[in-house]
Amino acid sequence: MVKRYPRLVKKLERAEDKERMMSVSMKKTQVARLLAYVTGMVNQQLLRQNEYLLAENRILRAHPPSRLLLTDPERSTLAVIGKRLGRRGLDAVAMAAKPGRECPRCVA
Repeated sequence: MVKRYPRLVKKLERAEDKERMMSVSMKKTQVARLLAYVTGMVNQQLLRQNEYLLAENRILRAHPPSRLLLTDPERSTLAVIGKRLGRRGLDAVAMAAKPGRECPRCVA
């Protein structure tokens, strides 16, 4: 068959090569999509942590350096942002308010 139809054989080989190339490119795009998704998730988590740290920093600067007593609005601000951040994320960044110490009436 190879001797009789060399053009047909070349066309089939080219088609197989194209299929292989498409398969590889599809895998690359899938990996790129997954990487973009993970990067986006990490980026969102970092933005939430920054938001919490900004609020906590603003509150801490408003208080004298003695014992820290938070008011209800300050506690609720940190609690709302901390709830979005999650327990693990809050453990990593919280200094003024630790998880489990939030005011129960502040978190709605």
